[in-house]
Amino acid sequence: LARLDLRKALDIADSFETDLFTNRMKRGIVEEWAKVDPDAAVAFAVAEKNEGDRAEWLGTIVGRISERDPQKALSLVQGLPQGKAQKQAIASVVGSWAAKSPTEASSYVMGLSDPVLRDSAVEALMDKWAGVDGEAAMRFAATMESSRAVEAGVSQAAGQWAKRNPKAAHAFVQSLPDGGVSKKASEAVLTAWAQESPAEAAEALAGGGTGSAGAYKAVAGVWVGKERETALTWAEGIPDSTARSGAYEAITLNWAKSDPAAAGTWLRGLASGEPRDKAVMAYSKEVLSTDPMSSLDWAASISDDVRRWETVKVLAKTWHGRDAAAAVSWMSAQGFNDGEIHEATRE
Repeated sequence: LARLDLRKALDIADSFETDLFTNRMKRGIVEEWAKVDPDAAVAFAVAEKNEGDRAEWLGTIVGRISERDPQKALSLVQGLPQGKAQKQAIASVVGSWAAKSPTEASSYVMGLSDPVLRDSAVEALMDKWAGVDGEAAMRFAATMESSRAVEAGVSQAAGQWAKRNPKAAHAFVQSLPDGGVSKKASEAVLTAWAQESPAEAAEALAGGGTGSAGAYKAVAGVWVGKERETALTWAEGIPDSTARSGAYEAITLNWAKSDPAAAGTWLRGLASGEPRDKAVMAYSKEVLSTDPMSSLDWAASISDDVRRWETVKVLAKTWHGRDAAAAVSWMSAQGFNDGEIHEATRE
């Protein structure tokens, strides 16, 4: 009906009392209209007052057009007012284009000068490309200026590449300059590698020099779920304290979920310092829901003043939301003054 009598189709959609159903019908109508008269469909969508509906309809229209003619869809997008609708529309076009020709789509994305639109386009490109050819997607993303969207795309692509060829993916990541992109990529590669062989991933990590705490956390987080004792032995032997902190944090988080008593016993045997602090921070947050007083007691044992206070504040605020009197009583008994209690509980 939308192709034959647009107005009648819209009137039928407007006759329904449920807004959600009406909006879904209009989306379908606009999508069909775009096949017949895309320019008119765009004009109709742009005139919609509701920003969310406008952005959704425009994304649908240009996505449909881009299946046949990406360049025409892009010209329509570039003529849209800046804002949410334009961002969603360009993501729709790039995603549709990337499904057919990711290399062509990547050339377009590379040429975008607006950082907001570029990030939106990068997300759509990597979402389609990473699963098909993680290596190519990773090599492309590594040439982009770092941003949150690029780092997320790199992680996605690196993880996919590592599933097929972890050694090659890791070697490529090692060649990247230090920064957010290489850090995220390394963590993604090691996580994927550890799923298949945690020992090999750990060996590669050690062989590449001092990795980030996040990289060690990534390997430990997978390994502990497969072989806890082996993962513990490996983590305890990591010479760098920051790296060991990352491994301890992941191990403790996993262990506290399944056997908090045993994890607590292990924590009591750790020497004071950053690795123990990070492990205790993870443990105290995990057991808060079942044993808030014990959780805060553990937090109070953190050696670093800043870490201890920040952890106590987070935990006390959550506990206060469930049992205000108990949280305030615990803090008072620990010697916190009224100002500190107020800051932690927002009472």
